[in-house]
Amino acid sequence: MKRLLYLMLAILTFISSVNGQNVSVINGVWERGRAPETMKLYAIENGSLRELASSQVNENGGFLFAFSPKEEGFFVIGPNTLARNRYTFYFKPGDQLNVKILPDGSELFGENTPENIEMAKWHGFVEPMVVKVHGSGGSLGRGTFEDFFPLLVEKETAFNNYPAANTPNTKFNALFTDFKKADFTSLPVAYMFTMRSVHPTEEQFPDFYRNLSLEDLTKDDFLLGYPDGVDLISRVYMRVILGDTTITAEKRDQFLQNPASFILVDPRIKSPVIKGELALRFARNNRTTAGLNEFLSKYGNLIQTESQKERLRAIEIAIFANAEGNDAIDFSFPDQNGNMVALSDFKGKVVYIDVWATWCGPCKREIPHLLRLKEEYKDNENIVFMCVSVDASRDKQKWAEFIVAEDMSGVQLFAGDDAQKALMEPYNIMGIPRFILIGKDGRVILANAPAPSSNEIRAILNEALGR
Repeated sequence: MKRLLYLMLAILTFISSVNGQNVSVINGVWERGRAPETMKLYAIENGSLRELASSQVNENGGFLFAFSPKEEGFFVIGPNTLARNRYTFYFKPGDQLNVKILPDGSELFGENTPENIEMAKWHGFVEPMVVKVHGSGGSLGRGTFEDFFPLLVEKETAFNNYPAANTPNTKFNALFTDFKKADFTSLPVAYMFTMRSVHPTEEQFPDFYRNLSLEDLTKDDFLLGYPDGVDLISRVYMRVILGDTTITAEKRDQFLQNPASFILVDPRIKSPVIKGELALRFARNNRTTAGLNEFLSKYGNLIQTESQKERLRAIEIAIFANAEGNDAIDFSFPDQNGNMVALSDFKGKVVYIDVWATWCGPCKREIPHLLRLKEEYKDNENIVFMCVSVDASRDKQKWAEFIVAEDMSGVQLFAGDDAQKALMEPYNIMGIPRFILIGKDGRVILANAPAPSSNEIRAILNEALGR
């Protein structure tokens, strides 16, 4: 007990000293089950989160941040960037926040600013929706639209009557209006992109979804200061397209195949800066200089600010580094018949490798495109299509049944529990699906090659084959 008193005294002394220097302080307590090792503080830049600081969480769940905001605005705290466990608050230089992270929601204690009292009230208002969308405590939400849609309708009525902020800070009061609108929009939209056991028909969607307005959301640049604001625009756009009954199935498929060709030319996205941020997001999907140059020839004029130009340069450098030219690191895994197959067995041929798993949704969405690609090159003996599953060894039977059910021909290998050391680490694979292109000479052409669904993959394969 005495140690705790000394610790609290030290914290209070520290807070007292730094507040005289316009340093903002967050004094927090984690009470949501097992505490994370660290809590993070994030700034919001260009519609994305950027980690500012990390705080160790002590045995009592306590954590502490002291930082100097360059200017007042919204900041995010949480153990990671996952939406369920993060909370947005507002800081001016010298502000103090005292907050508990509870099993369901958050709660302020002690002295807090009028702005964060308003933010805490808002968190409480949307918490029932947060639980339905992202789950309760440490568990994922498992409800269906039959649970969520009635809550959305009820909350939308309450939202339309939600009082405006009336703090002494007029700047915050105006920003809070935009924040509420963005936050209330993000939850129902996020719901549509979470895994559910039952899905609604178009007729079952509430009017909220039909009333989503790209013009309203992008009338200014506010979303660049909202957590995941650029992702929100992409998701709203997809929902608008999927819910538009006047669009043909063929055009909808074209959108899913190449969303950039739709969203980047749509006049409903009003903010040029937001459109530039979207262009940067799509630019990152290119894996070759040729592919990026083709993309920029169409949309490069959208990238206008100095910040966007600097980040585009970083993309160009990363793509250049991707053309490694080094000898491929060999690996050997069993195929569906139990025979060991090595990458080096195919030296003299171009090898296009798909690193995937049966539990990976994006991986499975690429399979039809990969099968079409294989069919196009079936008469060319100089190319091999190799799929390497990184499913856990316990799921080997599931993998075997899956490749039969999906009629996945070609070289099918199962890395299992050996994947991490033999494949993921050597090729610096941080996420899947991942595609790797190896040349006839056994050297890496692209360590992060375009996906089968990309517009540039055929030109790249043809170049590797010397066509």
